[in-house]
Amino acid sequence: LHVRSGMAAVGSGARPHMGAWRWAWEGASRLHVRAGMAAVGSGAAVMAASFGASASPAGPPRAATCDPSVQIDPATDQRFRKLGAQHNVMFNGVSVGVGARGRGLFATRKMKEDELLARVPLAHCLIHQRSENVQEDQDWPFWLATRLLKESSETGLWAKYRENGFLPSDAEATATLPNAAPTEWLQRFAHWPIVNKLRQHREQTQWLYAKVTGRPNAPSSLLCAQALVLSRSFGLSEGNELIGLVPFLDMLNHAERPNTKLHVDVRREQVYAYALTDIEPGEELVIMYADGGVPNAALLMKYGFTLKGNSSSLLLLTDAESRFMLDPIRLMAYLDQAHAGWDTTETIHLRTVLHALPVLVEGGVAIDAERSSASGLLGLLRERLVLVKKDAADPDLGPLALLIEEELGLLQAAVSFLEAYLASLH
Repeated sequence: LHVRSGMAAVGSGARPHMGAWRWAWEGASRLHVRAGMAAVGSGAAVMAASFGASASPAGPPRAATCDPSVQIDPATDQRFRKLGAQHNVMFNGVSVGVGARGRGLFATRKMKEDELLARVPLAHCLIHQRSENVQEDQDWPFWLATRLLKESSETGLWAKYRENGFLPSDAEATATLPNAAPTEWLQRFAHWPIVNKLRQHREQTQWLYAKVTGRPNAPSSLLCAQALVLSRSFGLSEGNELIGLVPFLDMLNHAERPNTKLHVDVRREQVYAYALTDIEPGEELVIMYADGGVPNAALLMKYGFTLKGNSSSLLLLTDAESRFMLDPIRLMAYLDQAHAGWDTTETIHLRTVLHALPVLVEGGVAIDAERSSASGLLGLLRERLVLVKKDAADPDLGPLALLIEEELGLLQAAVSFLEAYLASLH
């Protein structure tokens, strides 16, 4: 779920850091917005229309740094504004351009805090009502993707939005969003736990498509549309019962220090963007996709980018690695002795490794059993480290480069820690 900062004027109720990975895959970060909006369309009916089948942050927010290299193409900006004006979309000193984060929205003049930046009618948003059924609730990206395919193939706003290049093409989605990646890519990185999660997600899409249409293989256009939905949708009601794609505002990029907030006014049927801080001319308008921090693995899988120096990094273990459970009492005793004064340079990696280690609910296991568990986990992590080192040597990694660099550092830290811990048990 493409979560945006400040949709209820100020805050969001995103799940805390410990649940960040679950949030990333369930799409369940909770924004609090005024409720009461009517849902548009039903999944099965839209599916039939689309495919011809029968229906069955911590601390106060601060402004982002102004990017002096921003490029605003007058012709592209004019098309953007003209399309918006044709559909009653209002921009107040806002242009589309390209900056350090890629394509985004930028201020053309100085903005004051709480100043209105843009307004988009709810009538132009593609909205899906989530189900109370747990299984059906997980399928909302699939149903919203079918709406997007249908609307962008007709003659309305979404078709023009895509024709003008404001909605990424299938080729762009495949190149930048792992959720739209071809099967060969998934096979190449099959040893990564994050890719296994992605494969499970792909299998669920294929199963649902076959169930609804009677056809075996979902088209690549559906996979691309679903990837766009996951990376660009908003929560539009209390508890996110309603989720939608909001044209024009879906170009807002992520920053850990946002300068823009969103607000849904159900009575006026509008989505508003306001300045969260004072904004300088040329500064990019940015929001936070989730409060509390999101690990790079989740950012890459959902949004196609990573953040260097991300303090919310996670080391994910495979099912096989997680079976080697360690004694929490022995671990704590070792940490008290060996890491009483943590080196500042290793603190983030060490804490990430400790957070990832599989531990028993209760301690007190025999030392021989603890040696066996630590040795088994160490062996598997060493094997995985060899594979990731090979990945790191690939000169054509694209958006995976930073993630592989991060994975490599965390695995090296985990191996070093387990080697020292295992030595302390002898």
